[in-house]
Amino acid sequence: MRKRRLSLFVALLAMFAIVAAACGDDSSSSSTTTPGADASACAATPEKGDPAGKKVGLLYDVTGRGDQSFNDSAACGLDKAVKEFKLAPKEYPPSTGESDRTPRINLAAGADKNALIIGVGFLWATPL
Repeated sequence: MRKRRLSLFVALLAMFAIVAAACGDDSSSSSTTTPGADASACAATPEKGDPAGKKVGLLYDVTGRGDQSFNDSAACGLDKAVKEFKLAPKEYPPSTGESDRTPRINLAAGADKNALIIGVGFLWATPL
């Protein structure tokens, strides 16, 4: 009988703790931003970068910068890396067809001599 009362007490205590946690106030949270609220921190135009820095090429997918999706996320990441690591970025806007992906990679790697080439999107997997 005593074990039964103890287990009932523990169960009630656990339920009370769960309800109290659910009804708690999260105003003490240190984060005041919502996910995606920092999107305005990314410029609509690319960063100029350091001409003497390592060259980095960003090959966009079909929609390019300004799509408010993964292309913009990649552009924002590149802009931040340019500021932090003193890079020389070069962006390659999207084209209308799939047939020019390999020549665009060759341009980024060969003529433009980028030390790093980033292809945004799964469509770059095969040509890369």
